[in-house]
Amino acid sequence: MRKTAILGTVFVIALAVTTGVVACDKANAAAEAAYQQAMNDGGCDTTATKAAYDAVYASTGCSKTAEAAAQHAVAQAAYNETLGNTGCEKTAQVAYDASIKTAGSGCAYDATKAQRASNEGTSCAKTASSSCATTDAKAAYAKALDETGCEKTAKAAYNDTLAGATYAKTYEATSCSKSATKAAYDAVYAESGCSRTAETAAQHAAAKAAYDETLKTTGCEKSAKEASDKAVKMVEAQLASNEETL
Repeated sequence: MRKTAILGTVFVIALAVTTGVVACDKANAAAEAAYQQAMNDGGCDTTATKAAYDAVYASTGCSKTAEAAAQHAVAQAAYNETLGNTGCEKTAQVAYDASIKTAGSGCAYDATKAQRASNEGTSCAKTASSSCATTDAKAAYAKALDETGCEKTAKAAYNDTLAGATYAKTYEATSCSKSATKAAYDAVYAESGCSRTAETAAQHAAAKAAYDETLKTTGCEKSAKEASDKAVKMVEAQLASNEETL
């Protein structure tokens, strides 16, 4: 009798575990689908992550499940992108793990950021103040002019630094590469009045950010270079598709 009871308990536990795994898989799949759809619709990381969270929360009513699934969706996107760029599953797994590990600090999912994105809409239009960026750009200009004696080189250093600092600040505030790119473009265009100069500086900023982040995550210079090249192409496509607003 006791043996039968024990076996019955084991069966119930095993069934619960299996049910839990299936439920998690279902939540993860829903989050991935919602995340990808949001990105396909022109959203950014922050709004796509919120979409993943909302999709799972709507079906489960559980914030913990929704948060875990949203974190998985972001990490899986990092895995897929890295695998596509490098063809290396080990590197892709590193990218996945890195995304999950930084989830607590808001890289994968942050309720505060999600709420802020909800309040401000999904346009990812928020930009950062350019005051510090301008100061850095002026310092870069002076340094380059002193080292090279070339006005053209110094001006390029100014534009690249202005774009890079603006990109970094805006990305930190929004977690949105599209917003960061537009902010970098706008900052340089406001100074130069030249769309080509602004485009070049914005591409440089996005490429450097992609390179640095990938190198930090994977430790692989080849992967970082590929990420940089991909960022340049993405910026070209973004600027072309949003020409009327840039």
